Amino acid sequence: GLDDPTVEPPSFEELEWKTFCCYADMDAGPTKAWMVHHRAEEGVREAYRLGFDKRPAEELYDLENDPGEWTNLAADQSALADSLLDMLRTWRYDIEANMPQPNPDWSGD
Repeated sequence: GLDDPTVEPPSFEELEWKTFCCYADMDAGPTKAWMVHHRAEEGVREAYRLGFDKRPAEELYDLENDPGEWTNLAADQSALADSLLDMLRTWRYDIEANMPQPNPDWSGD
């Protein structure tokens, strides 16, 4: 797949205009098309990874010192991450939040 920077991506125009042409959750647009086409370049590689790689199950960032959310602290500060997750779950329960559910009719096409 496109995780390998040597794999030829779809055309710029297809990435710019055709939603989901290379990733199931990627909408079309010129910025994303540019990032896909330049993903092997040193200055783009890390931003591409953050934008397109699979996200970890839990994320925790120090937004004051890391507003770009480059360094995930969830593993290093697992007690804080667990406490915040518990608070979130309690809040969702208290407000009777409807949680997103997978669409059984979606085929991924």
